[in-house]
Amino acid sequence: MAGLEIKSEDVIRLIQQFLKENNLQRTLQSLQDETSITLNAAESTETLRQDILAGRWDAVLHTTRGLTLSNRAQMLLYDQIVGELIENGDRSAARILLRQSDALMRLRDADLDRRTVPTARPSGAMPWCTRCAATSAPSPARLVTLLGQALRWQQEHEYLAATPDTGYDLFQGEIPTLQHTEDVVPGHGYATLQFPPKQFAEAVAFAPNGQLLATGSSDGFIEIWNPMTGKLRKDLQYQAQDKMMGMDAAILCLAFSRDSDLLASGAQDGKIKVWKVATGTCVRRFPSAHAQGVTCVALTKDASQVLSGGFDGMVRLHGMKSGKMLKEYRGHTSFVNAVLFSTDYTRIFSGSSDGSVKIWETKSGDCMTTVSPTNSLSITALHAIPGTGLILVGSQSKKVVAMDARGRTVWDATLSKEMNIPNQTPGEPVGYAVSPYGQYVYVVSDHGTLVAISTKSKQAVAMVRTVEKAIGLCAHPGANVVAVWTESGEVALWRA
Repeated sequence: MAGLEIKSEDVIRLIQQFLKENNLQRTLQSLQDETSITLNAAESTETLRQDILAGRWDAVLHTTRGLTLSNRAQMLLYDQIVGELIENGDRSAARILLRQSDALMRLRDADLDRRTVPTARPSGAMPWCTRCAATSAPSPARLVTLLGQALRWQQEHEYLAATPDTGYDLFQGEIPTLQHTEDVVPGHGYATLQFPPKQFAEAVAFAPNGQLLATGSSDGFIEIWNPMTGKLRKDLQYQAQDKMMGMDAAILCLAFSRDSDLLASGAQDGKIKVWKVATGTCVRRFPSAHAQGVTCVALTKDASQVLSGGFDGMVRLHGMKSGKMLKEYRGHTSFVNAVLFSTDYTRIFSGSSDGSVKIWETKSGDCMTTVSPTNSLSITALHAIPGTGLILVGSQSKKVVAMDARGRTVWDATLSKEMNIPNQTPGEPVGYAVSPYGQYVYVVSDHGTLVAISTKSKQAVAMVRTVEKAIGLCAHPGANVVAVWTESGEVALWRA
């Protein structure tokens, strides 16, 4: 089927209708003057017809003022008006129209024998009334309607993945995402994810594309949310049908692949599953990943391997293709709480409750070095600091450390009063995160105080009270947004 030709004049008229409906009269007039194209459409032909039949000529003239009528139509209209004015005894108004109306002057010149005062006019009807049907009156909001129909067609034919849950940027032609160009400390709560009674989030992770937020709960279920709205992603068919990804035990950790297509989850029973987020299907199971609970996971750049740490003190690398363990990194004497790949994936960093950070060679499995940057207190977090080549080391102490890829401490900051709240026990750090551009390191206490440390000054520059009884923290990869989850079963989203 050949494509339909769309006239540019019609597009301009649709824009003019939009401007008129939104009372942008000056813009409408400017567009008409510049293009020499007029809207030439009444808001309602039926209303115009009723005004004519009722003799509401002021309303008729107001409506037709914006229309381009033929000379014949104008002459018939003013002839009708003058005739009715004379019949109703309003001769002064009729005289003014006769002297000032260009249409009546043209009528006089074109038909000298025509009587000015018509006779035998049928009551309640006149010839010009039937001509109002020729006046165009497009449906209200025609431009917006057409755009909506076009988007629905693209959705139905799978050219467009946007839904009411994701929103759509019509101007950019893409699904909107949270994205900021500079780091600003979050200070306003805007959404709260709610969980059923006696259930709460054990793990939370933002996807690298910024469009997904995954939560793993104590009952073993995994849910995908929209981080912009804090609502469940119902555009995912399985969630729209009240189906969820899940494991047999509490979810302790989550990690997305670099392209955000896959999600790895580790559970209390030592199992790991890898999911296809778009369909909710499990694409790989590791039923014996660890002898005890899986505390942390990460995926390689191409998502061909899964790195994990567990309560058994082991760090292991698993193959997606084989479904088997490829490498084991032994050496920690207590729980492994955090794992991280180097930017080139040739090294692995692991943090343990034994107070050490170990650096491993990925291929050989050899331990290259062991450091204790936080005075042998339990290491709970490892995060790359963007743009610096440094790694944030978080622990149960109030000492925040940034080390290089060789394990050398580059800078540190000690928090004391920043974590405390008057008349309460001293706050303890329970979560760490890094801002998208690496300008801030975030620490949240169990009291819910979010502390921002500048990576330039190495000082605390902001403190924000978020939620009570916090147990975890993660940051959006491209926007000034953080998620704080609590003992009470909530995940609070905060933004700048």
